[in-house]
Amino acid sequence: MKAIMVEDVVRVISEPSDEALSIFSLKKGDIVETGKVIRKKKVSWVAVTLPGGQTGYISGQTRIFVIRQVELSTETEVMDAPSDAPKILKSLPKGTVISAVGVEKNDSGTWYHVTDNAGTDGYISSKSKYRMYQEPTMSGGTRLMVTGGIFAALGIVFLVTSFSQATSSSSLFLVVGLIGLGVVQFVQGFLQRRKAKQKQPEK
Repeated sequence: MKAIMVEDVVRVISEPSDEALSIFSLKKGDIVETGKVIRKKKVSWVAVTLPGGQTGYISGQTRIFVIRQVELSTETEVMDAPSDAPKILKSLPKGTVISAVGVEKNDSGTWYHVTDNAGTDGYISSKSKYRMYQEPTMSGGTRLMVTGGIFAALGIVFLVTSFSQATSSSSLFLVVGLIGLGVVQFVQGFLQRRKAKQKQPEK
C-alpha cells in the first residue's frame, strides 16, 4: 500500500539491520509503496519501494500516513487550508472518490489533506462523512454474487418448507429478509463486475 512520509528526514537502508548502510533518504511528503514488515531482534523494519523502483527498508518506528481512497457520503466542501477561516476551493458531490494523503491537527480541529482526479489539492474536515473506497474487481464481484446466490437459495428453501409447516410470522419475516439480503448482494456483485470490466484495458 502507498504511504506518505510524515517525518522531515527518513533514512532508508539496504538491509533490515542497524548495521546496514544507508542508501538514500526520504523527506516529508515523499510517497512510497510499503511492503512486508520484518522483525529482527525485537526491532521492526518495513520494506519500501520508490516510484523509480529502488527498494530498501525503513524503521518500523517511522511515522507515515497510509494513503487511502475514500468515497464521500454527502456533498463536501474542500478548503484551501486547515484553518478557522479557510476559503472554499470547490464542493464535491456525494459519491466522489478522493485520496486522503495526510492529516493536520491544530486549534481549528483535525483536517484531512485530500486530492481528487481533477487535480484539486485541499483539506476537508475530519467531521465530513465518508467511507473507505474499494476498487471494484472481477473476483470481488464474483464473491458477492456467489454469496448472495447462496443466501437467496437458502431463503427460498426455508420459505418453501415453511408453507408445509406451522411457521410464525416472525420466522417468515426473517426468511424474507434472508432472501432480500441475498438479492442485494447478488446485484452489488453484478454491478461491481461490470465496473471492473469497464476499467479493463481493451485488447
